Amino acid sequence: MKKTIAIFLTFIMLFGATGITSYASDDNDLDEGRVTVQPDIGGQGQTIVGGTILNPNNDGSSGGGGGGTGGGGGGFLPVTPGPGPRPHIPIGSRSRVLRAYVSGYPDRTFRPNNSITRAEMAMMLYRLLDNSALRAPRPAPFSDMQTDAWWYTAVSYLTWIGVITGYPDGTFRPDNPITRAEFLTLMTKFMDVEPSFANSPFPDLSRDHWGYGFVMAGVLEGWIVGYPDGTFRPNAFLTRAEAVTIINHATERDLYPHLVAGLRSFTDVGPEHWAFTNIELAANDLHITELLSRD
Repeated sequence: MKKTIAIFLTFIMLFGATGITSYASDDNDLDEGRVTVQPDIGGQGQTIVGGTILNPNNDGSSGGGGGGTGGGGGGFLPVTPGPGPRPHIPIGSRSRVLRAYVSGYPDRTFRPNNSITRAEMAMMLYRLLDNSALRAPRPAPFSDMQTDAWWYTAVSYLTWIGVITGYPDGTFRPDNPITRAEFLTLMTKFMDVEPSFANSPFPDLSRDHWGYGFVMAGVLEGWIVGYPDGTFRPNAFLTRAEAVTIINHATERDLYPHLVAGLRSFTDVGPEHWAFTNIELAANDLHITELLSRD
């Protein structure tokens, strides 16, 4: 019987760099001493069997690092150890990538204190989805949607699965800033969490607020807290920094701060900012390797 032990390695993919980034094998490969090496963007996977690289395309070229060399009709190339240390290849492992779901502005700023719009929020959630086959654009559910809008596919799909609802007049109002209560309504639906009607610890959140159950669900899940003065401010507009912090908590992306150590992606957000790590976690692809072991 096999079990999975999660060991998280620090791999960040920047600008299509080449080289080995992750490793994977299935159960049969464990018995055969076979491991598949997945290179960075633009590379092909290679299979190493008994010290020989099997090119998956069988075209005689070597994959991975920076442009293949001809092999002359085989697809099998001998492994020649280089002078430097050989990379550690964990036999019996698999990898996954948490894709970046937010980006900055063309001037390399993030603008963490800006309010986030309904369209921007929809795009963030849409980027978290991992099944592209289900993400085809749907018919426009709202009267103020144009099919060429940058957010059209995100909003149409999230509406189709029941995460997004519009206003009573049939509009979506993409440019409206989203409130804290509205955001938690989306997040609880997106994460499939039931509303909660537990007692509120906030003096400004009463049971007659339309979003009470959704806000309390987010609070009890640990996604969000109130302000230092004890208030929650459900009708306050959500900032970009608050949005990524809550999403990271909800999706457990905040378990991997070591994966962004040393990064600084935006000129206006430095290590001294309270949301610096969460912003970096949201704006970068995170590569995680999980090792497999036997009992």
